Parts: sequence; C-alpha cells; structure tokens
Amino acid sequence: MHRRHLYFPVAAPPGAQWPNWYVAGWLTVPAKPLRSELQILLHGACYDHRYWDWPEQPQRYSYAAWSEKRGIATLALDRIGCGFSTRPPGRESTLAAQSAVLGQIIDLVRSGLAELDSVERIVLIGHSLGSLIAGHHAATHADVDAVVLTGYLPVEAASDSEERLLDRGFLRAIDGCPRLLGLVDQDYLVPHPNMREPLMYSRNGADPKVMEVDEDIKGTTTRGELVGSGSAGPVIRTSAIPTLVMVGQYDRLLMKHGVDRDCRDTAKRVAAISPENFRYVVVDNNGHNLNLHRDARRTYSELGRWLDEGAR
Repeated sequence: MHRRHLYFPVAAPPGAQWPNWYVAGWLTVPAKPLRSELQILLHGACYDHRYWDWPEQPQRYSYAAWSEKRGIATLALDRIGCGFSTRPPGRESTLAAQSAVLGQIIDLVRSGLAELDSVERIVLIGHSLGSLIAGHHAATHADVDAVVLTGYLPVEAASDSEERLLDRGFLRAIDGCPRLLGLVDQDYLVPHPNMREPLMYSRNGADPKVMEVDEDIKGTTTRGELVGSGSAGPVIRTSAIPTLVMVGQYDRLLMKHGVDRDCRDTAKRVAAISPENFRYVVVDNNGHNLNLHRDARRTYSELGRWLDEGAR
C-alpha cells in the first residue's frame, strides 16, 4: 500500500475573494490493484477526510483501509472550507463552488496522478452533504462512471426556510469552537453541542467510544453550502449515471417525522420517483453515519458488490 498526502491547486469561482484555492487529499494506492479504478471520497458537513479513514479502530471503521485491502485506490478529500483545504469566506463555499472544484479534481485524475496511472473508472462516493455534492455534480457534468450516495436521499425540494433551519441546528463556528477564532468568518457553522449522538447514530448500533471521538473532532460547515441544498434532489434524480443510494434504517435526518416508521418508508417513496439507474439500499439498525456503526464492513461489502457487478 502507498498513501500520500496531496494538495490540488484549483481555480476559485468568479468573484471569489482569492482567485486560487487548494484542496487537500489523501491518496491510497493498493500494492495489487483489483482493477483500474479510483474512488473519490467526499465527507459530509462538519467532518473532514477522516470520516473515510476513521482514527478510532481503523481496522473496523476505515473505508480507505478496507478498500485498499480489496485492491481499490481511494482519494479522500477535505472539501473546500474543511480540514487542511482553503477556507474562503463561508458564503463563497456554495454547492456550485464545491461542484466546480470537484470537476477540476476529476480532470486532474483523468490526466494521471503521481503513483497512479490514468484510471479507466472514476467513482464518486459521498456521505450526507458530500453525497449531495457528488450526486449534483454527476447529474450536471456526467464526467464519472458511477456514484454512491450514503446518508442522503434525493427527495423533493424542501419547503421550510433553510435559513431558519440552519439557525435552529447550528451555531457560529467562532462561538462553538473558539479555537477557530480568526481562521473562519461568521458564516462557518458547527452543530450544537451533544447533538451528534441522537442525530447521527442508532443507539444500539454504535460504539460509545466512536461517538465520543466524533464529538471531539467535529469540524465545520458553511452557510453557503447548506443554503440551497434542500432543492438539489430533483436535479440529482435526472442523472443517467449508475447510482447506489445507501441509508440507515433509523436515520432521523432523512425520515419524514410523523409519516415514516423508519427510513424504509422514506427510501421507498423516493425510489418510486427515481429512474431505473438508481438503486436504493436501507441498512438495518444503522443511523446517519453508516461508516461509524459497528457493522460498517457489512455496508462496505454491499457497496463493493454493487461496484464489482459493474454498478448496475
């Protein structure tokens, strides 16, 4: 196995405060590749690349390590505004900006990266907001070969005020994480304290130590990337690219409360309005963070089988 920390210089969107941004990524290349494929991994809001390479019990939870053992190369990114990547003004880190940056990285991958020859198949795998970005990019650019959306359902456009929902669910990062004072502006957000366990996990399916680490290393999201995210579902469902959607049975962030018994009901409703190239899988006894439940490797195996079969 070869693992390397890379930085990708990218052009910022027109009108950005700085004309150039950079994206941090962790490229993991197996010694014996199973096939010519690279999976680009996109984390969700308030996480970074470590969601895909979890520091607590990595032999159990790290998707990057699991994929490497199967012979599949991965590139886990810190999205713009997160981790070691550029942190522009929070209003500039929009869905459109994230999609444009992703497109530039895909172009770089197609032309070949160090330690990795040009690949025949590129797969986008996202979690939560990372899934939304991956799905939206695939639908509007069609420059990848398969997409996996986890912790997200491409539902109909949200009707509630997004700004009101953000104010209810998040704090300004400079208030919630004082260590970020001077590093981010007022449009960077963090979740309210101790909200991750009830929202992200199925209580019987996750290790308390994992949830503790999750709270300790939580990161930020931006108002810019969250505003407008509720209307992306109909666009994502126009994609003609093979797409696997995986959600936890008890994902409280996705269920329609007072209507759905669990996410099986929600997924069934969304599947009914999705094209044939979309496949929906509900993982028993899991919550929002599929990678961080005790049976994460069961989820990985299901995902791997779908890709092994040609993503159909």
